[in-house]
Amino acid sequence: MTTGSPFPKQPSPQLKLDEVVAYLCECQAKGWKVYKSDTTDHRFPLEQDERFVIRLSEHVWIRVHYGNGKCGIYVHRQADEIPIGWPETIQGLDQIVAYGVRSYAQIDWPSSPSAVRLSQEQPATNFVTLAGLIGNSTIEAIFDPYFDDKALANILTLFNLGIRISQTCRILTSSKGASKLTLGFISAWLAETKTNSQLRKSTSPNPHRRFLLLSGGQSLILGLSLNSLAKDEAAHIESNVSDLSFFDAEWHSATQI
Repeated sequence: MTTGSPFPKQPSPQLKLDEVVAYLCECQAKGWKVYKSDTTDHRFPLEQDERFVIRLSEHVWIRVHYGNGKCGIYVHRQADEIPIGWPETIQGLDQIVAYGVRSYAQIDWPSSPSAVRLSQEQPATNFVTLAGLIGNSTIEAIFDPYFDDKALANILTLFNLGIRISQTCRILTSSKGASKLTLGFISAWLAETKTNSQLRKSTSPNPHRRFLLLSGGQSLILGLSLNSLAKDEAAHIESNVSDLSFFDAEWHSATQI
């Protein structure tokens, strides 16, 4: 009679720190705010650990701790810290994070956020954040009274990050923005993006709204102009029914640049 077990030994954890960091970078690329966290909090059992935060809202975030080859996932909700799992693989990490996000923040996962905050101190990250907010949508129109050559350059950066621009994208600026647009740069921009985008100048006296019309019937509402993304401002996605009507009316009365 054998005393050996018919079952194989449980494998040791395979999750490595660089894999955790790569996973968090993917979350950041989708537009989520990811931070390096304080390591002086002694409420958690891992020693010599690295700590990160995926901020879901003002009151809910996911803590990811890694130390001594082990990974711990916690949900911070208001004043509570709730342990939800100890993943041993990257697949397990995503499953546990998804459980925490869906259960405690009522957000589908994986997904991109519908609202973000940009930071003056993180100008490069702001491009990644906006790209994550736009996601797989296509930019169909832009309304920005300060849209100029710098704004074209910033849209090109988003384009190089994988954002799609409609072949017939309509861009509407004001007299002030148009005064800082050069025909040579517009021509080069059209050639590089391989689009037939059109630019027009609004005839409205004081247009102050800033938004992008996206495919799928959505608007990206901006708290800042596209000519400078290095600011502490907000951006969010919402239905574009009224924005589309407003844009069409402004477009038909605008003049060609």
